[in-house]
Amino acid sequence: MLKRSTWVMVLLLVLSFFALVINQYFLLAYDLTIYEYTQSTMPLTEDEKDYLKERTPLRFASDNNAPPFAYVDRQTGQYQGLVLDYASALSVQLETEIQFTPMSWEDAVQSVVNGSADLCDMFPSEERKKTMIFSDVLYTIRAVALVNMDSHIAEFEHEIMDISVAVPAGDYALEYLAIHMPKVEVVETTDIQQGIRLLLNGKVDMVVGDEPVVLYHINQMEVDSYVRILPSMVYEQDVCLAINPEETTLKTIVNKGILQLKKTRFLEKIQQKWFGISAPIEKNVIPANLLLWTLVIVSLLVIGVLVFTIWTNTLKKEIRKRTIELTKSRNDLVSTINSLSDAIVVVSDRNKIRYSNQAFRQLVGNEEKLIEEEEADNFPILVNILATNKYSNEFLYKGHYYIASLVSMEMDEDLKLISIKDITDMKSSQQQMLQQGKMIAIGQLAAGVAHEIRNPLGIIRNYNYILESKTRGQDPIIDKSIQSINSAVSRAVKIVEALLNHSRISDDQLSDFVLREQVESILALESDILKKNRIETSVDCPENLHIKLKSQSLHHILMNLISNAVDAMPNGGEIRISCRLNEDKNIEMIFSDTGEGIPEDRIDSIFHPFFTTKEAGKGTGLGLYIVYNEVTKNGGTIRAESILGIGTTFIIRLFMREAEERV
Repeated sequence: MLKRSTWVMVLLLVLSFFALVINQYFLLAYDLTIYEYTQSTMPLTEDEKDYLKERTPLRFASDNNAPPFAYVDRQTGQYQGLVLDYASALSVQLETEIQFTPMSWEDAVQSVVNGSADLCDMFPSEERKKTMIFSDVLYTIRAVALVNMDSHIAEFEHEIMDISVAVPAGDYALEYLAIHMPKVEVVETTDIQQGIRLLLNGKVDMVVGDEPVVLYHINQMEVDSYVRILPSMVYEQDVCLAINPEETTLKTIVNKGILQLKKTRFLEKIQQKWFGISAPIEKNVIPANLLLWTLVIVSLLVIGVLVFTIWTNTLKKEIRKRTIELTKSRNDLVSTINSLSDAIVVVSDRNKIRYSNQAFRQLVGNEEKLIEEEEADNFPILVNILATNKYSNEFLYKGHYYIASLVSMEMDEDLKLISIKDITDMKSSQQQMLQQGKMIAIGQLAAGVAHEIRNPLGIIRNYNYILESKTRGQDPIIDKSIQSINSAVSRAVKIVEALLNHSRISDDQLSDFVLREQVESILALESDILKKNRIETSVDCPENLHIKLKSQSLHHILMNLISNAVDAMPNGGEIRISCRLNEDKNIEMIFSDTGEGIPEDRIDSIFHPFFTTKEAGKGTGLGLYIVYNEVTKNGGTIRAESILGIGTTFIIRLFMREAEERV
């Protein structure tokens, strides 16, 4: 038998343990209260105010038929509801304009993901958290199940299988049923009202939706004698504001507004307007009176223990505060670094990767996998950078140009910070500007030469006409000579016209022209190069095929393809160009050569800037890149097919432009 003093000691220990647990709970509740109060009274920073000015107005998307939360009134045509009143109050609190856009629920959810809307009220499910971020909780609602009055279903149970359930498209209930009741047949509807009609017509066995919305539609449709709500709820969830994951600043701003509205108990006022009661969709975790009485009783029992724990808990609070601050600072820093377009990686002196941002993981193809503590030697891009050990190093990697910076970290000299920036577009722009300058200069020279040649050709033609009229029929040799002069002059005139046509500076204006004439004109300009390299050409293109393109685009496309084909046929060959108007009323141009061909493992890289299969010094790698850009900016696509030793074919389809065959 234990002594009485031992039992008293055990009882005191139990009471002390109980007191500590309750005390910790109250301390946490107190910390949360202080935190919420501090955040709610904290004004917007200047950066946050500037952010709102740039983003004003904020776009709020919500359901167009989910009364009383958000709906378009059929009589007045106004978009209204509890959620819109709350968003309007938030607009006043943040001193910024919020525009409301009614749409189907599925479109509302998608609008936040693609960034066409800034805010939308919804449940923060695990699936949605993959593509969105969420604000603090606005309120809590539950979902209910609706069945016909004569239905055999008495309770909502997860074991129900052989039934069909109507759920609005995009609703959280779809995700919930997929997880908890995967064998039921789900019928997606545009809204709850359509689901109730399907239920009344016997096309579904059950309708699942938010309780206030279901009750509203039952009342409006006057079908309360035909349907009934099952006693047990489906689920109860918090409702937050969904925000695009890239807008973390907007989330912080919105949370400040929400906490301020909670402080003023504004939600209760809105709920009284719509429901006539003070708090139908808010919940208190623990009643205040119960907590108060529990605190009094426990305090009387363990007053001696609290004296000892106050000091301990004070230290814990301070540690917790510092930990939260450090965690927040670290998370903010990680978010900032991950948002950078430059690849960042930290490597230790033992060649271990200590940290990498998302841009680096995308660069090395490990976007979904953490690569911390892996060997730096496993990544070729790091091997070259670490080997050079230079502050700044420019290099080529997978068809792109990069510049890398390597520095030692001040806080820990054993760590090296590597920053990698993609400068492909910059170098490409420099090359294109240089090439454009050359083309302009050549064009101006060609235009000047063409104008100077045109006048002598006119004189030759006129005087040849006089000679022909004076000597016609007198001597066959003279007649043949005059005809040869006329033919030569006509050919020279065509060349001059082609030079004038292609020497004009390119712009972004659309031009309407006959496709075959343009193709033949460009081939005429390149005739000397083609003959010199023993290359034959053939054109299969309808004479009445018109097209609208940006000025000089076709010139850039064909000139670069011809130049590329000439280099691929050092011993001569053939170029075939065919054009047609396909069934979709789009131009399809096929450019083929009988050159050396391109290896299969390189065919996917030929359109990359600075990629070339030619020997060093014989090509910049920009020709096909320019072709790709010209085709793309005219709304088209291009792909290549090649067989080694047989030749290469480029298939160009030009979309989004007028193209027609005219008589």
